[in-house]
Amino acid sequence: MEDRVEVEPDGPPVAAQIRPPIRSTLASTGILDDIRSSAFLVVENYGWYIILGIISAYFLYDRLSRAAASRAPAAATSSQYSDPDLVLAQQEKIAAARVRMQERLDAEVEREKQRQAEKEQKEYERKQQEWKNLQEGRGYYSKMKKPEEPAPVPESTAEKPAKKKEPLVKRDFNPMIGGSSGPSCSWRPAARRSGGG
Repeated sequence: MEDRVEVEPDGPPVAAQIRPPIRSTLASTGILDDIRSSAFLVVENYGWYIILGIISAYFLYDRLSRAAASRAPAAATSSQYSDPDLVLAQQEKIAAARVRMQERLDAEVEREKQRQAEKEQKEYERKQQEWKNLQEGRGYYSKMKKPEEPAPVPESTAEKPAKKKEPLVKRDFNPMIGGSSGPSCSWRPAARRSGGG
């Protein structure tokens, strides 16, 4: 390393010491390395908690900003309620809507009452007819529908002879025992006995 010589105007030359290049004193002492390693250690141990905290802070911020935004229009609409004419007009509209809804409901109730009365009248007449039939000896009213006459069959299908269908399962077949077709199906499970003594 070179020594620099400085000349002072009034005196003899003085040897000045060379200073090392300027470095951060933090880096030279290792403090940055300590901070870096401790930061990695914190992230390593509490990383999930930090991530969950950041996410919850974001959602909390989002919710609060929405709440604040919804309150701003509410404050603007509160000024319209200060005008009594607007308030009266709005209340009259609401009252008229309620009256219309009540009229519709009353009309529906009236139609339902008429329909129910007609249904009861028909039931009464049906029971009277059943009683008359029973008194005259024609028998009690059958709950079964009367068989309707079969539809006319076209001649092309009427000429074909009816095929005799064979049953899918023979009459002597019992799925629990087996068929009577021979000894091949005579297996039975072994008796349940204990192994002895």
